[in-house]
Amino acid sequence: MSDEEYQVLDELYFTIPFSKLIKRLEWEESKTLAVILRLLEKGWVKGIEIQSEMEISDPEFIRNNFSDMHFLATKKGLMAHNTL
Repeated sequence: MSDEEYQVLDELYFTIPFSKLIKRLEWEESKTLAVILRLLEKGWVKGIEIQSEMEISDPEFIRNNFSDMHFLATKKGLMAHNTL
């Protein structure tokens, strides 16, 4: 796990909107999105489309709608985060 992945997972113990995540991390949108997508591929985070309350795991959907989404670490992601 990279330091960046660790930092993102550290913020995702509770559901958080993307806009709040970039403020907390003080990163650019593109960097934050890239890390989210890597974590998504590993199954360590999930996206939540708040309007429909649906969990989204499609990287293309997230890439196109990330600014309106919320994110949360999965159980697998929390386990990985806590074993370091």
